[in-house]
Amino acid sequence: MAIKLIANYSKRLGLPGYSSHQFSVSVETELMATDDLEAESERLYHLLQSNVDQQILETGFVPPSTYGMDESGAPTGGQSENRSDSGPNNITRWPNGTAWKCSDKQRDLVLKIVAENQ
Repeated sequence: MAIKLIANYSKRLGLPGYSSHQFSVSVETELMATDDLEAESERLYHLLQSNVDQQILETGFVPPSTYGMDESGAPTGGQSENRSDSGPNNITRWPNGTAWKCSDKQRDLVLKIVAENQ
């Protein structure tokens, strides 16, 4: 009877500007005997780890620290007094068409924190 061995390895790295990227890989194999289990687990772990480490070196797009801000340092999309009523799913819609994908309360907290740290 075969034994199914499933191995997963994942890594997430923090990037500048509160950004991050992640890469994960999984593999599934069958073993014919349990005496191979420990050695095969170790082999798969090291194989997956080295492949994830190699692939995650390519960061792709990393937003600058001012990403999403206008020239004054305020979040783009207008100020809270310019917003229209919340649309479906409680997503705040701005007059220029951009949207906050959070509740009004979450948006207000983010804007408060930004204002306090300017």
